Amino acid sequence: MRYMQIVLIVTVLALCNGEAQEAQKTEQSSIQILKAGWDEKEGPALHSGDTWWGLYPQGDGFELLETTVTLEDANDPCFGAHKTFKLSREGEPLFLVKGLKNPQAGPVQTVLSKYTRLAPSEEYHVHQLGWGNYDVLFALGNVIREGIYLVIKDYTINIREQQKQNGIVQEILHIDRALPNAEMQPAILWIGDLDRDGRLDIFLDATVYPSGHYILYLSSEAGKGEIVRKVAEMISPGC
Repeated sequence: MRYMQIVLIVTVLALCNGEAQEAQKTEQSSIQILKAGWDEKEGPALHSGDTWWGLYPQGDGFELLETTVTLEDANDPCFGAHKTFKLSREGEPLFLVKGLKNPQAGPVQTVLSKYTRLAPSEEYHVHQLGWGNYDVLFALGNVIREGIYLVIKDYTINIREQQKQNGIVQEILHIDRALPNAEMQPAILWIGDLDRDGRLDIFLDATVYPSGHYILYLSSEAGKGEIVRKVAEMISPGC
């Protein structure tokens, strides 16, 4: 009896430890993202000389390249006196990222590289890297009328494993209220293999009002029951 009690206690502790590790993995991501053209009031703290990695358009694809940040003084009606930044490398990256595990310079396999908006019930087949397999991104939501306007309540973007029995279905974005308007719905901006693990990563714009809300999801950070995990986001306060 005493042996069974000890086994039970050890099992419970192991389960609790596993859950704690998953929670810690979510809360303590060291990855940061930054949009070129934004400033230090809108994102992570910057210092001249900081090294970031930019996802730069190259021909029909993208390359992950190292670049250095330099802060400059600026002044505008929205933020007053503040700092902006410029990059040591020419061109404008889709986004900048810092904190990737073992980043590697060079071409990045890309599946989608254009603004793709999904209305409720629409889906997009995302071809996985190699072997012809694919996942499915799809949107859900309830379109209702509020006065003279149509709105989408509980808008979500989801991803589903295809061609797998009992495959994972994961909600990656939930917005309480959005408008059925091209400018007021979240957009998928890029899908590819940023972390080079052979699986898909996602970069999207979750903006529903004029400002900016960017989110990066990585497959290499996914936990149990996940296909990808949100590892970084950046929100502009707007003017």
